[in-house]
Amino acid sequence: MKELIFAHPAGEIRAPEPTVTVEDSWVRVQFEIDEPTWDFIYLNDLFQTKSRSRLPDELDGSGRVRITLVGPRVALNDPMRAPADLFEISEAMRRFPGEEEAWQGIIFGAAPIWNKALDELVGLGFRVTGEVEDEVFLVDEFGTEAHLNTFQDNQISSLVLAHPIHFEGASRDEVVRLLNETNAQFVLGTSSLDNKGCLLVRGSLPILDASTTRNMLGGLALSLIGLLQELLPPVEDLASGKITFEDAVSKLVS
Repeated sequence: MKELIFAHPAGEIRAPEPTVTVEDSWVRVQFEIDEPTWDFIYLNDLFQTKSRSRLPDELDGSGRVRITLVGPRVALNDPMRAPADLFEISEAMRRFPGEEEAWQGIIFGAAPIWNKALDELVGLGFRVTGEVEDEVFLVDEFGTEAHLNTFQDNQISSLVLAHPIHFEGASRDEVVRLLNETNAQFVLGTSSLDNKGCLLVRGSLPILDASTTRNMLGGLALSLIGLLQELLPPVEDLASGKITFEDAVSKLVS
């Protein structure tokens, strides 16, 4: 599809070369627009851009914006006059300066139970980079990635933090052994090493009522960040060969 046109009393919005994903009776439409078009959409509250809950509150930077809309599949029966009022915005992103494939922006109408955890992570310097289904992606300036998930079927919410580790003097086995030795100490969260060489810190909570789970996830986010900060120095020193395995264990159990 080369172009979609969203019709609205305030004026039409042209979506050049949109990416359309069909999910049962719903569609997800993603496309890029210039800054004046974004300003027009925001000022006129098209796609509920102003009225929907969002995090963070403002879209930083300037230039082109990539937006994602969600609406009923039947609304695209006439792609030249798709009713704008039938679509809601789910994210608005700008390219992160200096990184061609990195995006940062706003998540609209995110699941309520995520809000507190998102607030905590953004307050600690993380930026939202995307949202897919029941998952939100964030990253900070040090390359630490955060994934917030909600598994409705299992009634579980989880947070995973991933930080790349560079190996020089020690083997992966020594780092894995260190993490296994220290996992028993931690009440909230577990640590592991993935196949890409990233240190993973994760925690999960049952989904209770929205208010309780929201506050618990906020606390979990802070706890896992603290756990990652505690683990990183000895893990990085062991991986680089600066300290021995015994020294690394001593730093974590002391």
